[in-house]
Amino acid sequence: MAEPYERVNYDFGAADRLASALTAAADRTHSVIAQRQAERSRQLGEAPGLSWNGRHRRDFERDFTRQQKALMALEQDLRDVLRVLNRTTEQAHDASLRHH
Repeated sequence: MAEPYERVNYDFGAADRLASALTAAADRTHSVIAQRQAERSRQLGEAPGLSWNGRHRRDFERDFTRQQKALMALEQDLRDVLRVLNRTTEQAHDASLRHH
């Protein structure tokens, strides 16, 4: 008896294009994270208190940290989807080889 996934025509070209787009998006997100961190360090220094103190600095640091965490989560989500896509493509390839 045939498994249900064996009857599906898997579009390997579309999967490759999607994998490329996900890789580019994750890499670009990683780059933005690093660029933001470098710019923050360049402008403000590594340790709070060396250049700018007070409530506004604390607010900035809190918001900056929140934004960086959101970008890191986005990058991780993109890489997670890419892993699932790659695994699915590999399974489709293996199923294709078994049934031809």
